[in-house]
Amino acid sequence: MFRFCGLELPNNVFLAPMAGITTRPFRAIAFSMESGLAWTEMISAEGLVRGDRKTRAFLPSGEEGGKVAVQLFGHRPETLRDAALIAEETSASIIDINMGCPVKKIVKGGSGAALMREPAAVGRILEAACGAVKKPVTIKIRSGWDERSLNAAEITRIAAGSGVSAVTVHGRTARQGFTGKADWGVVAEVTRSSELPIVGNGDLQSPADVERALTESGCAAVMIGRAALRPWIFRDIARAGRGEEKRAFPRTEVGRLMLHHLDLNIVEFGERRGVILMRRPLAWYSRGFSGAGLFRRSINELETPEALRAAIAAFAG
Repeated sequence: MFRFCGLELPNNVFLAPMAGITTRPFRAIAFSMESGLAWTEMISAEGLVRGDRKTRAFLPSGEEGGKVAVQLFGHRPETLRDAALIAEETSASIIDINMGCPVKKIVKGGSGAALMREPAAVGRILEAACGAVKKPVTIKIRSGWDERSLNAAEITRIAAGSGVSAVTVHGRTARQGFTGKADWGVVAEVTRSSELPIVGNGDLQSPADVERALTESGCAAVMIGRAALRPWIFRDIARAGRGEEKRAFPRTEVGRLMLHHLDLNIVEFGERRGVILMRRPLAWYSRGFSGAGLFRRSINELETPEALRAAIAAFAG
């Protein structure tokens, strides 16, 4: 067991927050594959506080067992404080504030990675949020805004002084977006300079990557982003950690996973929307298998659960 922010978790490998991806059904899939903890999609603090129905639908439910972190974004201390209070009433065990998103529309509004350019604002936000809620508050940051301002260690010091319980560091700058390589030297620097648990993030594609990242950076845990689009990576990492022999995830198991995800989507979103929202996950799951291109093209025309189940059964063999 791994202890993190007061939680007893099965391991120290977590599902990263990804917009449009880490929905409630996908989190359930990740947990079934042995993810230790999962983040929600990034949720607008302004939308929560205004009572927007669609925004509130992103919050976790009690059925998820509490091992979920709600990730909020915003830039006003009072709004993030009030949103954190709303999030605290859910089953989430952790309230996370995004200070690393590089997406233009988020940064333009002063949120996400834009906050790394304003350390004083970071302090005000975190003091407001940590002072208002009893659940652990964490943050997710980048190595800095750009190569000339690698201030992850400074932001982490401010976070520690404001009552934050842990920090996730993505080893890229905001300017990099998702290009280039993650700099795990920054993760190591932050880990060495802080008493807080540090979660490392960036370019983790395999169990070997995770083992190397944990060993070389000294971070307490890791977070898997884009590689988690094929969620059996969590199972592979967990098995490697237990010293078990690597086992392939065969086409038949992928087919069962597809059907399970479809069932979860239908419960969450209804039949028509649940089917349409499965197109992206099915593309991720099928990648690398023979006939994947034809399968992806065919499912884009399907709009009923029955037709999609038949297509999955044919693909899975």
